[in-house]
Amino acid sequence: MEAETLLASGYDDEESLGWLLDEAFAEGRGYKLVSEIYQASGGVWAQEPVTATPSAVTELVRVLAAGAEELPRYRRRMYFTERQRQREALPERPLELNATRQLVADAVYDLSDHGYFEDAFGSSCTDNADSPDINGQARLAEEVKTDLEVWPVHHLNGATVVPDGWTSDCFLDVLEALDHLVARPRRRWWHEYAGEWDYRDFSRRSGQAVFRSRINAVLDRSDLGLRLAESGRDTGLLVRSAGPVREALVMQVLETPDPSVRGRVSHAVELFRGRHANQEQKHSATRALADVLEQRKATLKTELFTGDSNALFQIANQFGIRHMNEQQKTDYPSAFLDWVFWWYLATIELTDRLIADQDAASTPPPGPQPADA
Repeated sequence: MEAETLLASGYDDEESLGWLLDEAFAEGRGYKLVSEIYQASGGVWAQEPVTATPSAVTELVRVLAAGAEELPRYRRRMYFTERQRQREALPERPLELNATRQLVADAVYDLSDHGYFEDAFGSSCTDNADSPDINGQARLAEEVKTDLEVWPVHHLNGATVVPDGWTSDCFLDVLEALDHLVARPRRRWWHEYAGEWDYRDFSRRSGQAVFRSRINAVLDRSDLGLRLAESGRDTGLLVRSAGPVREALVMQVLETPDPSVRGRVSHAVELFRGRHANQEQKHSATRALADVLEQRKATLKTELFTGDSNALFQIANQFGIRHMNEQQKTDYPSAFLDWVFWWYLATIELTDRLIADQDAASTPPPGPQPADA
């Protein structure tokens, strides 16, 4: 988490922590709260010269970070007329490509305006010799191997202009390239002469987390059926979207404590949800999961009813998943293979919990143990 990293690295100034909360909370409330605390404690904006004590702000950020999962997510208030229209409206239709590109461009422009691509493309500050528009076009075009115009994303008459080169395939390549290049600046200061913010101390990991969150929020509303992977070996690449529940399952299984299982599952997930995954790749992915379950067969037989554990391997062995000969059924539809893949992935997550419970039960409680008789 970015807040924990900042605190551990000694970022205790009002601007760094205030800006973090400004990004995390809607309507500028986080930054205002930090500024008020600094003023009250004699910080840099206080009315009277008192020694600054950043510990109050540091503690605030630490408490908010610890309880981040419990904080309510922001939802824009809808007033009476809008609520009435929403009740009467039909279900929202998925965004088509043009609308998706426009909303993605809005998000990219906003991030660019806050320094998220300055590390890759350079600064627009008058004190520097950088030309971020020219550098950005050259760097991004090289990344995606195109001569089309792919940068900058800019505003004209208050609206975001989508680059001409963001055609269907190139647009998807650009998204993956921007994910690779984005980096969140951790410090900024106001350049009075230039009338703009200057940025430094960039973090690619936190920038990518913000970028994926913003872009996936748009892609999840689109008809593309794609999103940027947030875990696994294909992290940062566009993969076929499986919906929020299955995405959460993938993230859970990829956190398995067994490194050998984690590597095989990560490879299987990468094969299965690849943008251009075919039936053969899906079959290989499902077979890899069946092999993991075979390794954990003893756990399944111990913890589940015999019939339940047998059913897992009956499907794998009789439907041409683990073996391929004339005795196996191979003419099943793609939807059947999809079902088996997600069933096996959920069963691996189940075995993780069963193994953890077994380990906990076999671990003696802390404290002195009774002597042997």
